Amino acid sequence: MANALFNRVQVAVRMRIALRDRELGDRKLYAEIEQVLPQLRNREGVQDVTLVAVKVAPEMPIGMMPRNISGFLPAVLEAEVRLPYLMQVLDFLRDRLFENRTLEITLKSSDGRDFSSQASNSEELDFLMQEADSFFLPSSEK
Repeated sequence: MANALFNRVQVAVRMRIALRDRELGDRKLYAEIEQVLPQLRNREGVQDVTLVAVKVAPEMPIGMMPRNISGFLPAVLEAEVRLPYLMQVLDFLRDRLFENRTLEITLKSSDGRDFSSQASNSEELDFLMQEADSFFLPSSEK
């Protein structure tokens, strides 16, 4: 059991988060994402956070348009998070970014597993977070 916990601590998850809001323009979404970045960088368990450059556009989430705002996609960020802190980071993002928006999340772990989903309301986001948490639990902990 201790070995499983140690392995879980060592696993890093690469998150790609795309925010969509039909009523809010790209520049306002970009400004909100920019405000959250320094706060996210200072969270425990977060190893790296970046905006997604336009050159990465072919990998962007379905429905996103490749618009260039200062060389970055308007409301897409990537973060590398140690697995035990994943739910804390998702809670943090929910509190700061989610309000009546669609949040699309793609998670890829360093051990090869991946998970992708989207949520358009708080119930869907709660379900997404539960599914992501159980998806990344080692089979011995399920």
